Amino acid sequence: MKKVSIITFHFVNNCGAVLQCLATNEYLKENGFDVKTIDYRPGYLRASYDAFPNPLYNWKARMRATGDNKGFRKYLHLVKAIIYSLRQWKFAPYKYRQNVAFNSYLNRKVITTRRYNTQISLMKDPPESEFYICGSDQIWNKDITNHV
Repeated sequence: MKKVSIITFHFVNNCGAVLQCLATNEYLKENGFDVKTIDYRPGYLRASYDAFPNPLYNWKARMRATGDNKGFRKYLHLVKAIIYSLRQWKFAPYKYRQNVAFNSYLNRKVITTRRYNTQISLMKDPPESEFYICGSDQIWNKDITNHV
């Protein structure tokens, strides 16, 4: 059986992303491939789906996105990040339940490789496979992939 590894945003709490991952996996299995999804979960993407947002991460992301990280404006961005995080905490119970439901479903339905938390760890020790498939159009979106 030929081994196939898929890299996609399989763990995000988005029905379309999960269904796309599941459909690709099922199609390849039905056609005789041994399929695993590469469990690549970079911090910048995990943070955007956290039930309890981290204001310091939001602050760093905002400074990277604007390129404005000097002087007084640096601290203005910190205040904005703290306010944004505090406003998001009201959704924490809902997002937590959503995270649990999505992860439970994925763990039952999708076979994954070991977890990779950084691009460097994935590059140093990629999963062995005969074929690699990029499973989502969003992996090319530089706003989602932190300009990688």
